[in-house]
Amino acid sequence: MQLFKVIWTFFITVADYPARLGSQLSLSFSYDNLPAALKNQHDLHPISNDHDCINSPRRRDCWLSDYNIHTDYEKYVPHTGKTKQYTLVITNAPWSGDGYTEGSMLINGSYPGPVIEANWGDELQITVHNQLTNSNGTSIHWHGIRQLHTNYADGVAGVTQCPIPPNGTMVYNWRARQYGTSWYHSHFSLQYPDGIAGPVVIHGPTSANYDVDLGPLLITDWYHRDAFSLEFEELDGRAVDSPDSKLMNGLYGHFKCLAGDPNCDPQAASSYQVTFVKGKTYKWGVVNTSSGTHYTFWIDGHNFTVVQVDFVPIQPYETNVLNIAIGQRYDIIVDANANTTDHTDFWINMRDCALTSQQDSPYTGIIRYDPTSTADPPLFELDPGSNSCVDEPLESLIPIVPRNPTKVPPFVGGDSFYVSNYNLTRDGQNVFNWELANSSLYINWTTPGLSYAAPSLGAAANQAFPTSYAPIFIDGADDDWVYFVIEGIFPPQDIPHGRSLPVAHPIHLHGHDFVILAQSSTAFNASDYTLITKNPPRRDVAMLPVNGYLIIGFQTDNPGVWLMHCHIAWHASAGLALQFVERAADIDEYIGARVVEDYDERCEAWSKYYDQSQAKQADSGI
Repeated sequence: MQLFKVIWTFFITVADYPARLGSQLSLSFSYDNLPAALKNQHDLHPISNDHDCINSPRRRDCWLSDYNIHTDYEKYVPHTGKTKQYTLVITNAPWSGDGYTEGSMLINGSYPGPVIEANWGDELQITVHNQLTNSNGTSIHWHGIRQLHTNYADGVAGVTQCPIPPNGTMVYNWRARQYGTSWYHSHFSLQYPDGIAGPVVIHGPTSANYDVDLGPLLITDWYHRDAFSLEFEELDGRAVDSPDSKLMNGLYGHFKCLAGDPNCDPQAASSYQVTFVKGKTYKWGVVNTSSGTHYTFWIDGHNFTVVQVDFVPIQPYETNVLNIAIGQRYDIIVDANANTTDHTDFWINMRDCALTSQQDSPYTGIIRYDPTSTADPPLFELDPGSNSCVDEPLESLIPIVPRNPTKVPPFVGGDSFYVSNYNLTRDGQNVFNWELANSSLYINWTTPGLSYAAPSLGAAANQAFPTSYAPIFIDGADDDWVYFVIEGIFPPQDIPHGRSLPVAHPIHLHGHDFVILAQSSTAFNASDYTLITKNPPRRDVAMLPVNGYLIIGFQTDNPGVWLMHCHIAWHASAGLALQFVERAADIDEYIGARVVEDYDERCEAWSKYYDQSQAKQADSGI
């Protein structure tokens, strides 16, 4: 156990919604090119007496014979023998989701990008072509995917790979060991706010029954200015401007155009709409893919049942409102039981969790019980939100597959990493950066963190990690745990060069789900705190509340270099991140010859391109 104190912050798809990508196919998977450690790693078979349990609208807790909602998915994964293939082409193109046309970066010509869809246990092979014309490299991160023993496929430029240069290609291979709803996005600087993002759906069992799977519901803030230009506001010590708009599955029908603006056509805008049939139940995977906005989400006239948080199925509970931080996901089930006596149309609402409905109009998507209706729903006066950016109560988030952390230590003062916003000089410019692990993260795309950790991936493994890479080294066995206290406020004398700011930070960890032992909106007091140690909530994004703290833990069972960062895009761009170097001595065991060859060729191609490129790194790189 280690303790750190961190202060800052035959197989059928069951879904009923239509596929949106024509470039997906299925084929048999070959293990020929896997390293020995993975070839010898056989799937265990779960012990189950419910062999006839088949997934259906009345038994969504079932999946395949012997696999169901109670199966420990970190130990037992179905072997489907299937590989799903997708092709993603990244380009610069004009785009409008709210009536305002702007220059964007798109995947397969659309926003959001196509659904990456598979079944629990499938292999995925995803080919990414960089056809950007703005001198940008790129990489694609599969948000929340555990990447057990496939750290090199995590998709973080400067951490697990060199960027894909313009006109370059990379093939990502990974296995769907979890199930649920998530998203993929660029992890190269500030690209994803400009459009490089899309949904991921891994089909599996569900902890409550439903009739129809509506698929992913992506909610996001949206800017009409380039994200790189907005970052200068962050680096200048100011808050980034409020977003121009908001989108639900890429659509918003209520942006108000300025008279005479040639880029704006209100007739080209439309709201996201879905038709309900009375008496049916509908499943949605709600994902916040924003750059800087945590959203409060609710549906007029409907309660709903929450069945999953991030990639962790939970005991179902009913609510009428959710706060969804950036990067978080909630799978919900909505009962089509609204009172339709007076009207048949209902708003799907989303607003900034820190604002009121008067300050941020929430009316975004529409549920229609009459498919012929074209009317806007009536405006409900009820806003069930609290205007505070906090997560769901921990006592509501009870995982179905339990984890009980061991050897949880008393948390006392000691070695601490403070999150602080501070001024520094970089390339002759005074900028405000965020600091974590006593360093503001700033990587070199040409030499990723993985190159320093894995001897097979270059000579850098014989060198020490640069301080600016913010490495935290952890070791242990598969069943060992490490724990972290993350605080959002500190005494000024402890970090004289920095300042604490009253900001809620969504903390995202790559490569692991973490348990949440404590989460509070008050300052951490080592002599007065309470921990949840019996089956605590588990997820991969949790909110560090304003002026509060978060205590998390995870098992050291996934060797690799894993990023932990704030998922506010501007904060990550300004360095609010660190790299966990986990069991470095074991990383090479899971890297095969093909991976080494591909990794080295990409880094060589990127280095050659970058040396002659006029576009240079201007932020943390992630």
